[in-house]
Amino acid sequence: MDIFFSFTYYLFIIHLIRTLISWLYLWQIKEYRLDRIVVHIKETKQGKAIFFGFEPLVKLGIILFYFYTIFVPSLYFLIPILVFSIYAYETVRFGIDLVQKKVKLPIFTPKLIFIGMLSIATVFLMFLLPLLDKFFWLVFVDKFLIWIIAMYMGLFSFPSIFYKDTQINKAITKLRKHKKMKVIGITGSYGKGSTKEYVYTILSPYFNTLKTPSTHNTPIGIARTILSGLVNKTQIFIVEMGAYKIGEIAEMCEFVKPSIGILTAVNDQHVSLFGSIENTKKAKFELIESLPSNGIALFNGNNENTKELFSFAKKKNKYLYYVGNKNTMKAHIYAKIVKVNPTSVLFDVQIGSKKYKNLEVNLVGAHHIQNILPGIFIAQLFKVQKKDIEKSLHDIKPLYKTMQPFIAVDNEALLIDDTYNANPASVISAAEYLSHQKGKKGLVLQPMIELGKHAKQEHYAVAKKIGSICDYLFVTNMNFNTEIKQGLLDSGNTCTLVVGSPSSLVNKIEKEFGKEDVIVFEGKDSFAVLDLISRKSIESNRQ
Repeated sequence: MDIFFSFTYYLFIIHLIRTLISWLYLWQIKEYRLDRIVVHIKETKQGKAIFFGFEPLVKLGIILFYFYTIFVPSLYFLIPILVFSIYAYETVRFGIDLVQKKVKLPIFTPKLIFIGMLSIATVFLMFLLPLLDKFFWLVFVDKFLIWIIAMYMGLFSFPSIFYKDTQINKAITKLRKHKKMKVIGITGSYGKGSTKEYVYTILSPYFNTLKTPSTHNTPIGIARTILSGLVNKTQIFIVEMGAYKIGEIAEMCEFVKPSIGILTAVNDQHVSLFGSIENTKKAKFELIESLPSNGIALFNGNNENTKELFSFAKKKNKYLYYVGNKNTMKAHIYAKIVKVNPTSVLFDVQIGSKKYKNLEVNLVGAHHIQNILPGIFIAQLFKVQKKDIEKSLHDIKPLYKTMQPFIAVDNEALLIDDTYNANPASVISAAEYLSHQKGKKGLVLQPMIELGKHAKQEHYAVAKKIGSICDYLFVTNMNFNTEIKQGLLDSGNTCTLVVGSPSSLVNKIEKEFGKEDVIVFEGKDSFAVLDLISRKSIESNRQ
């Protein structure tokens, strides 16, 4: 029995490592926010499986059966067999996930390593004092592991909050010394990162400009940018602002005091955290409300919610920017798409009486023009010459993992990396881009998250749009599978749905796609598919 238990114990250790890695990864990608963890558990199949999947239900059954054997001791012999079987099963599953490259590793920061070590140490301390049968104790302690990790995440939030407050106060002191500097605040459900980068690219050749890097769109991210990058010569500070609840953008605005605000779009993304689309609109509008009386507010006219907020805004200097074939809403900044090429867009712009003809940017998809217009408007507002603005546009490049084009080495298909995020608008835009392309069209999709009560409706609508354009839709998990199938069916077109692991999707893509074909990869999980294609192409090229 001791040998049998030892073998079972080693299988349990493998399971412990697997569980620890997956939970540390989940906490990290959810930004250590309990509200986002709760939404994940409530709204995704993977989240629900944490408590109601096959493995946790079997373990709960083992616990209940153990207490039953107290009254029927003759059945106890089944407990060791059941415990061994479940951990053997999980070990095999873990091995398969490793082979199929489904295991997702967190970025091992000092904080994450320390929490991981404390969690493991706590589990082993519990093993030193088994209160009941040792086989039962394995399963019993196993059920506590996720709560142990959550406990340490909570405990470490307190020193983190103190550290963040200290850094923010230092940044405020430094920032207040730059009274003449212009601060541009940018927020929205999507498009804010691209807009920030494009505004920076257009302005930075002519002004000493600082921007928040990458996704540093939280108070501590802004503070770190100020402390490390703000200098006496800085003339413009571009601040991206992200939020998951009402009050967070207002807090950042009180911090940085923007004089120009850009509202890129509002949709159902993260509505599970905001509670409703109305709350989302209120949260994003905090940027506009924070502007001084002479402040400048820019609204995206291509988004219904921001267009509504434009009408609602009581600001003297408010402007609407819009992309379309006709300026039907009489936008102040208007762009007309001239031509969409596979890796570039040609367009015209009119701002008042000023006209810019045949502007070209090396970006994939016409929807990016919405995010370029604020930069053009602000540049001309700051007296940048027309020819200099046109010159700056040539420096605009695709953002990392945002409609970034690659050529597959093996089959020469055009691969578009849009895996930074997936929301209804970005997926629709990707499908519209594909509608302009020749050859076979495919889209790899990670079903979207945190869409709240409209999640089923949004997945149906997105699938219907994809189905009307694409030949193939590749999906990385089974979330909202019913709605996706129905959307494809109702599209009136023949679009093949393929759901599977990264390796199985890659095999299908390599078989079906070739030269002049285009595939767009949407959402973080889709990157695993793209990454596997890239690595296989590199290995093939070496051979």
